[in-house]
Amino acid sequence: MQAVFQSRQRFGTLTAMRLSEGGGKLLFIVAFIGIGAFSLDAVYLAYVIVPTAVSAMGIVLARSMWGRVQGAWRDIAKEMFGFGKWMMLSSFATMFLMRLDLFMIPRMLRDQPDDIGLYAAAARLCIPLIVVTGSVATVFFPKAMALRTMDGMRQYIRKSLQITVPLLVLSVLYAAAVTIGITLFLPKYLGARPLFLVLFIGYAWTIFGNPLTMLVLSINRAHVVTTISIVQLFCTVASHYYFISVMGAMGAAVSTVLMWFLAGAVSLWYLYTHRHAIESATERGQP
Repeated sequence: MQAVFQSRQRFGTLTAMRLSEGGGKLLFIVAFIGIGAFSLDAVYLAYVIVPTAVSAMGIVLARSMWGRVQGAWRDIAKEMFGFGKWMMLSSFATMFLMRLDLFMIPRMLRDQPDDIGLYAAAARLCIPLIVVTGSVATVFFPKAMALRTMDGMRQYIRKSLQITVPLLVLSVLYAAAVTIGITLFLPKYLGARPLFLVLFIGYAWTIFGNPLTMLVLSINRAHVVTTISIVQLFCTVASHYYFISVMGAMGAAVSTVLMWFLAGAVSLWYLYTHRHAIESATERGQP
């Protein structure tokens, strides 16, 4: 249901559902703690019952949209399944990709606990950038999917730059504040500063590039996005292994940024060479 609200650009409803789900899980777990019955099973229950309840709430809220889509729900469901099979694979690949560095570093640098801690600290400092990247993706995804013409694509690019460029400026200010803060107040974490700055370059690229690479979906090439994500995952495993072996924790940061740039460059190259396909991309979610 959240995907339906996102596709219809009902961001207020989408935000309310996500907040309700997160808050509901927290309250559910806190309630079990309060009655002295907290356990792993209680956590499992929270992660089953709360999303189910929120989905039911979404169905009720979606009733107001029935008149506007004029009986097209069967077509929407068919389209979402065809499109979703590719995006599910892409999401799984991205999920593993985003945690690959934190998975490999402790195993490859067992004898360097300080480096492990510094990298974890640098990764935590990047959390606001992750939130910005996710928010940009949430907003621009339905807009990219709605494009049907080259003129629309050009307008989309201009509008995306009007948002991402100011966000990049704010991100640079955030990076500067973090760098100054570490230097003046957290001397123990000075080793995390260069790691954070390298990772920041990668996140800055994703803030700028993600709205543009999403245009690959607008030309009906969801399978290409999935292929790039899976290839990127395997290449990142090999790249991390090499760079961590040679450079330690800094190698993970360099490898992460390098793979993000390469994947983004490939996506933009594919988009540029196939950009005119948008004129004939009348069906979505299928190769």
